[in-house]
Amino acid sequence: MTNLDFRCNVGGQASAKSTRVATVEAGAKVGLTNLVGAAHIGPVMLYRSKAPGGDVTAYDGSGDWFKVYEIGLTVAGPRP
Repeated sequence: MTNLDFRCNVGGQASAKSTRVATVEAGAKVGLTNLVGAAHIGPVMLYRSKAPGGDVTAYDGSGDWFKVYEIGLTVAGPRP
């Protein structure tokens, strides 16, 4: 897990500089969107990690991670 592309996806570190931050109250519901779309048949797992000190633009993803969502294979029958 030392490769930043694995932790933050390919190019994730470069795009972190333009990341926007939202303040969310404890207990509030937060929605996520799978940007891969319907073309991705699975499995999909979404993890999050808190940026130490709150500076997400300088965070390299080396902290603790927690799973927020998962879905298995979404295709019925054999793949083409």
